[in-house]
Amino acid sequence: MYTLVKKEDAVARQVSDTKVVHNFITKDISPGVSLAVVENNGDFGEVTALQNYCYYVIEGVLELTFADEVVRIEAGDACLVEQGTTYNFAGDCKAVVV
Repeated sequence: MYTLVKKEDAVARQVSDTKVVHNFITKDISPGVSLAVVENNGDFGEVTALQNYCYYVIEGVLELTFADEVVRIEAGDACLVEQGTTYNFAGDCKAVVV
């Protein structure tokens, strides 16, 4: 079995002035996994991962700051953030989040 979610069927949420999230696969469709495309422009602020997140940058640069370490994730790069990790989310980018 499968579920196809077309781009026009993704649910867009304006999370902040700097961040829009397009939800494709949600927990309503699949309780074990979700998939979204995030568009971010600027500093979103501090986040604590409620689950493991995998970021894959499609365009631009995503900067995640863990304590004093800034990690630059450029187009074509990926980063896994483990559940419970607190970090700052910033940058001008489009990224896939699983």
